[in-house]
Parts: sequence; C-alpha cells; structure tokens
Amino acid sequence: MLYKQYFQSPLGKITLLASDQLLELAIFTNPSNELQYKKIPLNSNKILNQASDYLSQYFNGEQPQNPNFKMNICSSTFSQKVYHFLYQHCKYGSTISYKDLAHNINHPKALRAVGTACKNNRFIIFIPCHRVIAVNGQVNYAGGKDRKLALLALEQQHR
Repeated sequence: MLYKQYFQSPLGKITLLASDQLLELAIFTNPSNELQYKKIPLNSNKILNQASDYLSQYFNGEQPQNPNFKMNICSSTFSQKVYHFLYQHCKYGSTISYKDLAHNINHPKALRAVGTACKNNRFIIFIPCHRVIAVNGQVNYAGGKDRKLALLALEQQHR
C-alpha cells in the first residue's frame, strides 16, 4: 500500500509517497505530478511523519541528520552512485561541481550523465542534488533555478 502526504515548504508544496518500508518519492508538487498521484489517498504512516519532520527541520534552518528510513532508489547503477555520493558526502551548506562529482564516482567524463541523474532525482532535499553546480557557478535544477538558489541560500545562512 502507498501512503501520500503533502508538506508545505516555503518554496512550494512537496509530495511525499511511502510504502510501509520505504520512502518512495519526495518531489516539488506541480499540476502534472499532482494529477499522476491523485488516486493515492492522503494518509500518513511512520515514514511520512519522519520525512515531514526532517523537512521541517531543514526548512527551519536546522541541519537534520540523515533520515532513519530507507528510500526506494530504483534507478541505474550510475545514478545510484551519484545519489549515494551526494547523500554521504555533500553536506549541508556545501556544494560540489558536476565535474568534481563525476571524478569522485570514478566517471570523470560523465558530467552530463551526472546532470541527468540529478535531474531525475525523486528525493529532493533528502538526496541533495540542489548542491551540485557547474564549475562556473551556474545552476540548473529540476525544481526550478529560483528554488535551487533559495535552498543554497538557506543552507549558507544557517551553516
């Protein structure tokens, strides 16, 4: 069974989905994905409550510890390497370039693939793809450039 909950962040509503064992999704809500998940009833469980608590801490400027639940990262092996590195090593208030991230996962020429993995991240904030920037400082973000800049600014402010 899937459970759905919304988290109202200062940057917009976040859709959270979870099974009994795993967080399945955490994305900024837009009309397209809201329609896609419309049939899943609003209902909460322990994982969604923990995810909401984590997001509350984050948006309140705290540096939450890695969550106590697992995420259903069903993606390519390459994307899993990207996500694992970000989850483990790209800490609150820091950034990393696509180039350095590719180098750190032993794929030094895979900058575009790193960008694609970040674009397809289904666990915003939890897997901090917003901390990945271009070498020249330019930013792109599936959730919107303004959101990415706001997330980075929030972390810098409370670092």
